[in-house]
Amino acid sequence: MYPSFSLWRNAFSDLGKATTSPVAPIFNVGLALGGYMLALAARAITNYLPQRLALYTTCFLLICVAVINENYGPLHFYVSIAFFTALAIFTGIEATRGRSILLWLGLSTAVSIWITHFAYSIPPGAAIPEAVSICVGYAAIARSIARTITTYKH
Repeated sequence: MYPSFSLWRNAFSDLGKATTSPVAPIFNVGLALGGYMLALAARAITNYLPQRLALYTTCFLLICVAVINENYGPLHFYVSIAFFTALAIFTGIEATRGRSILLWLGLSTAVSIWITHFAYSIPPGAAIPEAVSICVGYAAIARSIARTITTYKH
């Protein structure tokens, strides 16, 4: 649907740039709906208030990434940084609460890839650091759901 998109050279947000991406409406609506639906489920995902607040913040910022798309220039960059930071905080809380070395390893990997991206432009686009961060964040959400279900069973 967008043949010029490259995981190596682009950021995922390039898919949501309304002036250049043919898939922008689909991408941005998907981000906004994802943030909204995750916010609806946040209470069931974790019963630990600081973690829930981090998740609500992540959801709100994901919606903001969709609404304040690449057309807004630097503002979009700052909102995206805030989103990935909030997601990392949620992941760090889950890694600590769940005593998960794998989540800490994933979070450390994501942070290392972001540092490499910003310091050395490797990779030149942000899609790979974004994908790693999202995968680690999803793992943290899944682990939190599993822990919450286990807690309610006992």
